[in-house]
Amino acid sequence: MYLPQPVRWLLNHRLVRFGIVGGVVTGFFMGLNTVMTRIVGLGPQAGFCAAYPFALALHFTLNKLWTFGKRGAVTRKQVLEYLVAALITFLIQYPSFVLLQRVIGLPNWVAAGGANVIQMGASYLLLRARVFGKGGEETADVTT
Repeated sequence: MYLPQPVRWLLNHRLVRFGIVGGVVTGFFMGLNTVMTRIVGLGPQAGFCAAYPFALALHFTLNKLWTFGKRGAVTRKQVLEYLVAALITFLIQYPSFVLLQRVIGLPNWVAAGGANVIQMGASYLLLRARVFGKGGEETADVTT
């Protein structure tokens, strides 16, 4: 598929790919959070927690394959390191959600998205350092 040079340049930078994945996962999480609260009937915190594992699975998969370009089998070490990273970032994200939703009074779905954005910086650093390995800017196959 042909992509213009500026688009190829952007997509060849891991941090940009991570941001795109973050946006996709944030949208998915916000939508699923809304389904859990408005359709399933869970409260805001229960809806947040119910939606979280599904968003986490999507986040792992997209980052493994596209952001960090790891095509091999998923290893036990990757999963364990990812779960530790997810726990650390959850401890950033959930209090942020509660603050945004209860204290500031944002709608549930907006608070979920805002909390997701807050934890993204820590998540990137942990994934790069612990889960998918260190190294220079790897490129995805987007230049063709």
